[in-house]
Amino acid sequence: MRISEEPIVASPAGNTLAQLSSRVHDRTARSNLKAASRCLKEPGLLEEIAEGFKELDATLVGDCAEVLTEVARGKPDLVARYAAEPAPLVNHATTRVPWEAMHALAGLAKAVAADPGLRDELGRVWERFADSASGVVRKAARALMQAVKANKEAR
Repeated sequence: MRISEEPIVASPAGNTLAQLSSRVHDRTARSNLKAASRCLKEPGLLEEIAEGFKELDATLVGDCAEVLTEVARGKPDLVARYAAEPAPLVNHATTRVPWEAMHALAGLAKAVAADPGLRDELGRVWERFADSASGVVRKAARALMQAVKANKEAR
């Protein structure tokens, strides 16, 4: 996926979550990509995205993880402080949520590797899921541990 180049419609503060794919009934990632683009231009919006991880609606939580993933691809340093947010979601009952959470964490691997405390904390989380019943989560967790280990050794 690529972040949308389409014009961004300005929204009032506190309305970022309302514009995500699940909220506007967009069955594609288009709305989430627009939100990621807005977050790249206005990093303060990431606070609202991080708050979305506390929601009970699994589709909204998945949208938030997808936005974090896309922002991490462009500027991982912007989302490094939110790296702990998607970690618990890798055990979520809804299939899309762990998938998006692992993608978000993968996008953060370089930024996380630069912060020893965060690296160690998330390393423990990733190790816990290396033997997950979900093949997707297991594969992503192992890839993440390898990326963090390689970045750690390169320092």
